[in-house]
Amino acid sequence: MREARMTTGDTDEFEVRGQWWLPGNEGSKVPGTLKNSEPHGAELHLIGALDSRLVGDGIYSRIHGLADGKSYSLEDCFRSFLRNGESEKVRVQQIFRGAWYAENENPDCDQVVARPRYFTQWITRRDKTVSVLERQPT
Repeated sequence: MREARMTTGDTDEFEVRGQWWLPGNEGSKVPGTLKNSEPHGAELHLIGALDSRLVGDGIYSRIHGLADGKSYSLEDCFRSFLRNGESEKVRVQQIFRGAWYAENENPDCDQVVARPRYFTQWITRRDKTVSVLERQPT
């Protein structure tokens, strides 16, 4: 298991600037900002577009990124805004911080940050093994 942290849409508020690309397309990195906040969930604001051909439905199963020296794998994403290939906004359902996963690889992690209402959705998405550890008093 990799040392990665998984976050769902509206938990663990943060904002990071970095470079973002589709797996297998490392030569076409796009600058942008990943924002995660409680009222809006996770959204990737790009200066440019991930798919330069601007075809397709704007659904991205996975996006890779490098921001603040950390690797990111963004899961189950879809385009929410596109302006002539000059800017793109992408809604992100799951964020894996600390690992890049290959295109057909099932993500794994050693930490999960999730609100209970999203946990059942996340757990049923893929074959997963879950161990729940209770916090030990300090």
